[in-house]
Amino acid sequence: MGERVAKDMIAVRVGPDIRFAVVGTKSYFAKRPPPTTPQDLTGHVCINQRFSINGGLWAWDFERDGRELK
Repeated sequence: MGERVAKDMIAVRVGPDIRFAVVGTKSYFAKRPPPTTPQDLTGHVCINQRFSINGGLWAWDFERDGRELK
């Protein structure tokens, strides 16, 4: 959440990194196969966060075993 700090601002960590998860209800996955890769999410109905400053959508970053997945 602190990735976009203007160059004239000072960023101070106030807590640990936040971990996000991809989740769904049993009834949702009864109708659709669960995603197994980040690419699978394009075929799912997803809820995302929008930045209040510019209205852009939060980019989801995925990592497995220390490797970034796209």
